[in-house]
Amino acid sequence: MAGGAAGTRAGCATTITAIHYLATKAVGRAQAKKHLQELMAMFEIAPVDQTVLSQAIDLNLPDFEDAILHESARAFRVAGIVTRNTKDFKGATLPVFSPKELLSGVVASES
Repeated sequence: MAGGAAGTRAGCATTITAIHYLATKAVGRAQAKKHLQELMAMFEIAPVDQTVLSQAIDLNLPDFEDAILHESARAFRVAGIVTRNTKDFKGATLPVFSPKELLSGVVASES
C-alpha cells in the first residue's frame, strides 16, 4: 500500500504475517525476524479489525485476503495498492498498481 494516513508508506498486518512465514522458510527464523523488523521500521502497519473484516466480506473481490488488504488500505486512507496480482483487484475502489507501474510513475515524476 502506498501513502498512509500521514502520507507515509503503509503495509497491511496480514501481509506482514505472510512475509514472516515466507522469509522464515527461506532464510530461517533469526534472519526473518531481522528483515521483518527492518520492514516494519520503513512502513506503518494498517490495522485489521472487525470493521475491516466485515467490509472485506461484503467486498466483491475474488480473494478474501486481497479484500482484507483493500479494506485495511481504504480505512488507513492510502493513495493506492501496489501488487504483482492486479487482476485479483478488479472492482477495487482504490487505485491498484503493479510494481512496474508504480516505478514508472516515480521515475516520470522525478524527470
